[in-house]
Amino acid sequence: AHLYGLAVLELIVCGVSVGFYLSQDEVAALEPAKDSLVGERDEASAGSAKKGLTRLAWRERRTVLIALMVMSGGLLEGAANDWLNLSMVDGYGFATSSASAIFAFFLLMMTIMRFGSPRLERRFGAPHLLRLTMGCAIIGLTLVAFAPHHILALVGVALWGIGASLVFPLGISALSVDPVMTPARVSVLSTVNYGSALIGPPILGLIADHVGYHRALVFVVLPVCLAIVLAGQVPDQRGRVRAVAPLDD
Repeated sequence: AHLYGLAVLELIVCGVSVGFYLSQDEVAALEPAKDSLVGERDEASAGSAKKGLTRLAWRERRTVLIALMVMSGGLLEGAANDWLNLSMVDGYGFATSSASAIFAFFLLMMTIMRFGSPRLERRFGAPHLLRLTMGCAIIGLTLVAFAPHHILALVGVALWGIGASLVFPLGISALSVDPVMTPARVSVLSTVNYGSALIGPPILGLIADHVGYHRALVFVVLPVCLAIVLAGQVPDQRGRVRAVAPLDD
């Protein structure tokens, strides 16, 4: 019944929301009048330039390293989305309804951390904050995989949610300092992040066939360790000039 209710709610929200999009005529009315031929040439040039910037972003060392760091965030979230419920049922004997509540608890921890991230970043700086939260993720994943009691597994879920919360947002922030290159750099980061979220969980499923759902989650620790090493590539933006330096080295 709740799925039917959500479907109806989604139709209503989407139907109302799309009415706030501007039509092409409204957008054209907001822009200065241009010669149509010049407009077509500008559009073609902009498209070519955008493709060139994307290729350039893939060749930037720091951009690629930050994207690899964010890959662990995609794995942390993707693994929870696909396997947290089953790992609680299979590994610790929770009922399916309780396992769903535990997943909601994981999302709650992520949400709390993301709301508090601006203040935390101002206090600790992005690199230290990332190392701290990803360290929590390592402890949390280890507890979920090997905890001798279900209460410790719940503590692990909380730490896992904390660790998964800030990698993607802080990665985007680090690559959004140059108005020209930001779209291209963020496209690189998004491709790697969502690719890992889609590809990683099925691989964990293959491992889970041999060691169990909850034990398989410990393998996510490996890319998180790599991410901790790469966290130094994220600039500390606490009022420093180097936070707005280009990332093309």
